[in-house]
Amino acid sequence: MRRFILKYSGKQAGFTLVEMLVALAITGLIMAGLTTSVFQLFTVTQRSNDHMTIIRHLDIVNSWLSNDIQMANIQPEWDPNTHSLTINQTRALADPTDPESNVTDYIVTYTYNPITGTLTRTELRLFDNSTQTSLIAEYVSGILFEDELAPNEISGAVDIKITITLHTQTEDRLLHIKPRISST
Repeated sequence: MRRFILKYSGKQAGFTLVEMLVALAITGLIMAGLTTSVFQLFTVTQRSNDHMTIIRHLDIVNSWLSNDIQMANIQPEWDPNTHSLTINQTRALADPTDPESNVTDYIVTYTYNPITGTLTRTELRLFDNSTQTSLIAEYVSGILFEDELAPNEISGAVDIKITITLHTQTEDRLLHIKPRISST
């Protein structure tokens, strides 16, 4: 019977334990770096999306308020108790020969709900007695009207500061809008 004795020939058929541990440690470090990079990418993308949403809502509010306040015949009225801004718009004269005979055609009311963080616009058309309510902005965290911004300033313009917050992103915008109040 022949016995085969295996002798160490210097050739290895596998990896040693130390080599395996080093390979696992290096793989773990690479995976940790990749995971952190991917997480940061998603976080930056979410913040960017939140900021763009806030800017879009502020632009919409600016557009609606500017249009309505510029069409006002008299100074808009802010009610701090109900968080509402009332704008009277006249587009016709009851007596064309008398410039003081304005007839209010529209009453536009902006209402801020601090509980839901929404700003709504209600338009009452007096000539057909119909109303239309629209959601103007969400995520509104605060509105300050000119009396709360600069109580001693006398100006024909309307100053409104709007703050919108979405997750960790916050943006303020100060609107300075001059109504077209005619002196004729």
